[in-house]
Amino acid sequence: MSGGKLPEQGRPQAEVLAELKGYGAQDPDYKGNRLWSLVYYLGEEHDAFMGEAYQAFSSANGLNPTAFKSLKRFETEIIAAVAEMFHGTPEVCGVVTSGGTESCLLAVKTYRDMARSQRGVKRPEMVPDQASTSCFSCQKAFTLFRRRHHCRACGLLFCTDCADNMIPLPQLNYPDPVRVCDQCIQIPASNYVTPPGSPVQSKSIHHTLNFVT
Repeated sequence: MSGGKLPEQGRPQAEVLAELKGYGAQDPDYKGNRLWSLVYYLGEEHDAFMGEAYQAFSSANGLNPTAFKSLKRFETEIIAAVAEMFHGTPEVCGVVTSGGTESCLLAVKTYRDMARSQRGVKRPEMVPDQASTSCFSCQKAFTLFRRRHHCRACGLLFCTDCADNMIPLPQLNYPDPVRVCDQCIQIPASNYVTPPGSPVQSKSIHHTLNFVT
């Protein structure tokens, strides 16, 4: 096809396939491991297997999972597997998206909706990390030696001195200790749901606390 115009007559399959192959002449040589990221090629045999699996459902329409229950099953099992990897609770839900950009947008929408329902935030503001020049607590400027750290509980940016605490946050799907700020470390123990004996690890708190269910 040339000039963006559909041909008057159909063409032989071999001719179409040959033209498609020519389209890829300038693409990177991912089969020769000459491409970082983007493509994870495991060989011709695996490629053929993936093609056959895709072809088995290539005409199914994921827009109607009530009709194509097979695609709904794929999505459900993918979400369940990923939820298990991230220590998700039985309430975890999700959706398979069409690409990275949509995934990012849906993640932002989810946090927006959660902030609205749980914290009453009606007009949220997204601030990129590079726009935050100072610690949210002590207001000292970030430098090469005073680095930014996200509090995994509130999401704000702090310097090391103001976020030098490590605790598990299982209610946020962090079963292992993660960094939290000095404000969030003061949250009453009853607000946390952790296995018995899970320690709070903190350089600013010199004794060990246990958050117990």
